[in-house]
Amino acid sequence: MSPEPQRVNRIFPRNLTAQASYNVPGNPPSTRPESGVSNCFPGLEYDHRNFERRFFPGLVVEYVSQADASPESLLRQGARIVDVQTSDPALTQPRPDQADQARALRSSLAQFAQQLAAQPWFLVSVTQGGTTIELVDDTGANLDGLVVWRLVRNLRPEPVTIVVGQRKTGDDDPPPNVTFAGWRRNYTDASTGVIDLSFQPGELTQSLCSPWQHDFRDCSCTYWASNHPDIVLPAVPLGQATLPSGNPAEPDPGEPRVDWLRDPDFGELHPWALPSQGANRRFEMSYFQINRQWQDLAVVLEGREIDAMYVPRSRSRDWATPFASDEELWERIRVLAGLEHLVALLYLYALFSVVDPDEARKRGGRPNKWPMLPDDAAFTRSILIEIATGEMQHLRWANHLLWGLADAVDLPFQPAVVPPSLVIPSPTGGDPQPAVLSPLTAATLQLFVDIEQSSAYIDGQYARVTATLRRPRYPKHLYQLASNVAEEGEEHFLHFRDLQRVLKPYGDNAPVYLRTVTPGDPADAEVAAALAIYRQITDALTVGYQPGDIQNQASLADARKLMFDLQARAEALAKAGKGVPFLSVWQ
Repeated sequence: MSPEPQRVNRIFPRNLTAQASYNVPGNPPSTRPESGVSNCFPGLEYDHRNFERRFFPGLVVEYVSQADASPESLLRQGARIVDVQTSDPALTQPRPDQADQARALRSSLAQFAQQLAAQPWFLVSVTQGGTTIELVDDTGANLDGLVVWRLVRNLRPEPVTIVVGQRKTGDDDPPPNVTFAGWRRNYTDASTGVIDLSFQPGELTQSLCSPWQHDFRDCSCTYWASNHPDIVLPAVPLGQATLPSGNPAEPDPGEPRVDWLRDPDFGELHPWALPSQGANRRFEMSYFQINRQWQDLAVVLEGREIDAMYVPRSRSRDWATPFASDEELWERIRVLAGLEHLVALLYLYALFSVVDPDEARKRGGRPNKWPMLPDDAAFTRSILIEIATGEMQHLRWANHLLWGLADAVDLPFQPAVVPPSLVIPSPTGGDPQPAVLSPLTAATLQLFVDIEQSSAYIDGQYARVTATLRRPRYPKHLYQLASNVAEEGEEHFLHFRDLQRVLKPYGDNAPVYLRTVTPGDPADAEVAAALAIYRQITDALTVGYQPGDIQNQASLADARKLMFDLQARAEALAKAGKGVPFLSVWQ
């Protein structure tokens, strides 16, 4: 009801690596706390228990469980203080509002450190928000370490008071308990999202399975996170020509994948991975082999095993010839924006030419003729919409490149949304070919593979852009942004290769997964309505990409809403045999 303009909710990443417009080397997604699988005991990417080792500034705590202790040593269970570290960054470099408390706490901990060396000390109680939890059960017995850990894990990042003490083991009474007033540590920096500096390298993973491949053997496809290799492409054979990335120069759409954990002694018996985990099991390395030979398993990069020197994809781009002037670079980015717009339309048209799962079930024909058709159609449509959405994101990034370049070299900025390119450049530098909206036939899919293949078409067009933006005179984030577009082109290429493998059994001539769709007549009222929405989207994006009021989020939100409307209309038209003639608007 507020008279103020409605703002669109946005997610602002706090992690610096998450804010980067590219995959930061050395910081894969698995290193970020938000990617940690929540089965936290012990966990996959890291052992969540290790965070609570340092929940209180200056102290290191180990949570001893009954399962970890022998029956005669149950007095050790609970949360044991194992170290005092007055050099903790939370104490030496505190926030301004915690400076006085940090100074007092550091002094108290320095005195306590001398007592710690004599006998074991444990957490006795924890107080926060007026509530005190005594770490014993109803009978007065010490709580198990894992129970204490769960209680500590639920503390809020607010002031907390802890009491520590020794346990009576003989006739002598233990020394008096010691009370510390402090706060529950934040595990990531509030400004950067970086893991707190008190945690040492390797500390979060030190209690995981070793080697991790031992556990991975039983849990590869049904338990472990997807960022670990399981079924991969094999290394390129010696003597075969390769691209700078290490991939084959002439990729085979039917190239078989292999089981990463395969036993090298059985390699000739099963040169490719079998359909299920159980079927592959008897050909995989045994636990004994993993314990002795885990270091012999191949390194996997970009989905392929690497057995030679790896050359990153960016090397082929970054060593290209830079443009001679800012104006030449500017014009190239505007051309690339048109190409991103074009391929998004090509992919969308192909998407609507594919039957949906319900239609696929009706087309199955005689029993078991095409049992996988509904799943294959759903997979194909999901890949096409994902890649088309990616190209729309690339169009936005191209405009951000122009925006940043305008600021850096004082060029007049104008959004580059329309018109889309009407031709597809030749990967060899020859004459371009006219763009044609086509259903997803085998020939169309091969064109999409060629468009996204590294060093060809659009990906190759970015080589000179990235090489130019590496120069010191340009802001670093512009190079990162352009590089990210090119890197995603490689992902799109691999996705289209996957589609070729999935759709190959259906043949090339009038495959059963296709609707009979031809470009509709712009004079048709329903087709004209879809084209009108398409033009409204491009108009909204043109406004949204202008510098100004929070990047003109309202216009971008309008464009997104219109995209859903266009998708529904295009789907209905395709079921009636009419494709949206996107290019007719510009011809």
